[in-house]
Amino acid sequence: MALKYLYGDNGRITKDRGRWFDTKYGLPAIATYHPAYLLRLTGQDLVKAKWEVYYDLKAAAEKCNELMPDYVLKAEAPANLLEIYSPRKKQRLVNPN
Repeated sequence: MALKYLYGDNGRITKDRGRWFDTKYGLPAIATYHPAYLLRLTGQDLVKAKWEVYYDLKAAAEKCNELMPDYVLKAEAPANLLEIYSPRKKQRLVNPN
């Protein structure tokens, strides 16, 4: 859905993944798989798709560095995901709806 929104109704992840295009806003973008898709894969299909996403994200980082060489793409310290999501998890257990 995101690809169709940014690229147009003819966008298909199966043919456009890994390809650069200009969004309807005039910004360069690269199509890649949704994380939920990766969670459904197993075996060699999963390995292949993860490498494809890796190279898509690497290309996106390189494009960012090309367009804005002084911009830092890395946080000073890694996020503590357990600290961030623990309160959300507790809230879901208390109020599952």
